[in-house]
Amino acid sequence: MKQSELNKMLEGISTRKARFSVGENRGPETMTELHKGSVTGEDRYARAIKKIQVDSDKLLLTSKSTGIPVEKLNAYAGFKRFIEDDSELKKVMTDTTQSNWIPSNFSADFVDAVGLELKVAALFPEVQMTSPTQYFSIKTDFSTAYTKTEGSDATASPNITDQKGTLTAKVIAVYQTISDELDQDAAFAQAPMLRNDCITAIGRGIENAIINGDSSTTHLDTDVTLAYDVRHAWQGLRRYAYANSLTTDLSTFNADTVTALLGSMGVYGADPSQIAVIVGTGGRIKLLNLKDNQNNRVYLEYGTPGAMNVAMVPGGVGKLAGCDVLVSEFCRENLNASGFYDSTVATKKSLLFVRKDGWVRGMSRNMTVETDRDIVAQYTKLVVSTRMAFAPRYYTGETTTWLGYNI
Repeated sequence: MKQSELNKMLEGISTRKARFSVGENRGPETMTELHKGSVTGEDRYARAIKKIQVDSDKLLLTSKSTGIPVEKLNAYAGFKRFIEDDSELKKVMTDTTQSNWIPSNFSADFVDAVGLELKVAALFPEVQMTSPTQYFSIKTDFSTAYTKTEGSDATASPNITDQKGTLTAKVIAVYQTISDELDQDAAFAQAPMLRNDCITAIGRGIENAIINGDSSTTHLDTDVTLAYDVRHAWQGLRRYAYANSLTTDLSTFNADTVTALLGSMGVYGADPSQIAVIVGTGGRIKLLNLKDNQNNRVYLEYGTPGAMNVAMVPGGVGKLAGCDVLVSEFCRENLNASGFYDSTVATKKSLLFVRKDGWVRGMSRNMTVETDRDIVAQYTKLVVSTRMAFAPRYYTGETTTWLGYNI
């Protein structure tokens, strides 16, 4: 079907709340609701919508993989029949062109599924970009409120500088090859795996770039050498911390040294609800044994007896000094004592304290799928991609991010 038709149908019967696309604004609270899978209203329609969306993606990927038009696929008849046999689904379609139920783009469920892969990225607010390069006002501090006398001029908050920040969109893509030996039935059968592979790859790429991104000529880690490595997309959290000397050697790892990083962040570390601690799997184990000078456990995982029963952010596993703790495989644990990868010493861990509103993500283009057939090699190249950006919200050097290394 035409994209406008699908959108109209979904708007008419959808009762799902707190859903989002990778191109919509939302905060950690909305992300938490999404991860809980909140569904309100009639579940039958929610399930029907999801089935339509997932099957739509499967047909689209199968068509792109085989070069066969969607309406010519064997599985298309069942897809069309599912919609047309449901009188309630048909009621919301008043367009006279409803005879052609042909998927033409990825569904909202695909976009949502990519969003569910995001843990670290989901911490930060997202804005729609109206062009590949978009500017915004840099902040030097929190916004300040004033009282105003009637008839007098208002006073501008001094925390907005005359400098501009820049969101420069980069393409994040996953590339697959599909053999010509695969017939349409086999292609449709493997479409769910292909769909999940694409979702996971895009999500992992975004997470890796946000933590380890470095667009400098020479990347901070010596194993990042390929020009198309996703870690060249932009300046990520680690690079920002090193470039602005916002780092602490944590070779002495205890409650005092770790929580001191919050103090290093100054006013940006005052509100634990706005701070996230990002660790790797080994870092998580280190935190499990973190105690104060009275031998009390400082870090409590969710589910630990005595731990506060609070809602966790997506990917969150516990609390440290009131801050959400997230485990990411991309928080590197094969670094040297200075916090970089150099292939000589690869045993040290790191962790990050990050202010959630200290960074912003920009969405320039949502998910697209493109194909090109290689007649020599006899396979089809399939690329799924999105276009997005990532940048600090505050003036360069502000302590919205702090890195602990040499763990």
